[in-house]
Formats: sequence, C-alpha cells, structure tokens
Amino acid sequence: MFDSNIGSKYIKKCPFLCSDKKKLIMLLSKKQELEIMGDPMRKEVGMVRKKIDMANRDIKSLAQSCQKKEKEYKETLEAFNEKNKEKTHLVSMLMELLAESERVRMKKLEEINKTVGALQ
Repeated sequence: MFDSNIGSKYIKKCPFLCSDKKKLIMLLSKKQELEIMGDPMRKEVGMVRKKIDMANRDIKSLAQSCQKKEKEYKETLEAFNEKNKEKTHLVSMLMELLAESERVRMKKLEEINKTVGALQ
C-alpha cells in the first residue's frame, strides 16, 4: 500500500499527477490510516470469530449426537413399551390360568368330599 506519511502537500505539489489520481492516492492513504487505527480491534474480532466458528462446530457435533441419542431413546422406549404390554398380557393369562386351576382343584376337592361322605 501507500506510505501514510505521504502528506497531502507532497501530492498537491507533484506536477505529473492529475487531480483524479491525486484524489485516489489521498483516499488510499486515508484508507490505510483507518485500517491501521482499527487494527487492534480487528485482531480481537478475528479471535472472537474463530471462537464462534469453533463453538458452531462443537454445537453441530453435539446436535448430531443428541439427535442420534434421541432416536435411540425413542426406539428403546418403544421396545420397552411393547415388552411391557406383552408382560401385562402374560400376567393376565397367568391369572386366568391360576383361577381356572383353582376352580378345577375346588371341584375335585368337592368330588372327593362327596366320595368320602358317601363311604362313611
């Protein structure tokens, strides 16, 4: 870039430069001065932007992991609910079988009582 020490006096005195070129050179030197003034903030802004980019990458990775685990959780929960329904059905069947068994046992006991009562 242009040296910011080139003053406007030197540019104005230079006979071989047209006025548009002089204006352009002056604008470029002013731009350079502004960039130099803003340079310390640029470094801080750059560092913050890098940290934001790193955080975004971490967030993306964590979001993918979270989605995967949510999917796994839903599948596991669904399997659990199915097994729980199956267990409930089996417990009902067991209760019915036990009740039927008890009725049959009571019926046989009554028959034995009748037989014993008839023998006496």
